[in-house]
Amino acid sequence: MIINTSHLRKNYTIDSMSYLDNEESSILYRTSANIIKEHSLINIVDVGCRTGEINRYLSDYSYNYYGTDTSEEPILEAQKRYPSKTFEVRNWNDLKLYSCDVVIFGSVLIYSEEPIEMFERICKFYNPSRAIVHEVNSDNVEDLRYTDLSYFNKYICDWYKFDLNIPVGKRTIIDVQYK
Repeated sequence: MIINTSHLRKNYTIDSMSYLDNEESSILYRTSANIIKEHSLINIVDVGCRTGEINRYLSDYSYNYYGTDTSEEPILEAQKRYPSKTFEVRNWNDLKLYSCDVVIFGSVLIYSEEPIEMFERICKFYNPSRAIVHEVNSDNVEDLRYTDLSYFNKYICDWYKFDLNIPVGKRTIIDVQYK
């Protein structure tokens, strides 16, 4: 059971999460990119995109991309790195319609008191055929709230578990067949 979530921030700096920019973490973005390519998904909405790192692993693939994050600094960096893609500072409670085959949830469900409600609300809004969920999992020992990912068992999905040498390194990617 987790007690203190005070260090979770919707508004953060790139440096505070720089461990997501190293080679160790790249497997998370490569895995998501491979899922996109495997299913020929073209229209991508990335909720919690940070610096848009998945774009690095899609450079040989033709797609449309709309990334949002709650923090300005990562979005400004993403716009510099990937100027042909669309990025906005936007809260997941203030969605903007965008054509969508897949929604990527970049460790944002952990911020919700009702993560399955958040997942289903966002998917209902965008109506994707798939969703890719990247979350920390309950195998971690750090003092923060962990999302119970078992509610995804009601969907057809593939699970990828990682034990990375980064803070909160036990992570899961779930490839959810939404419809």
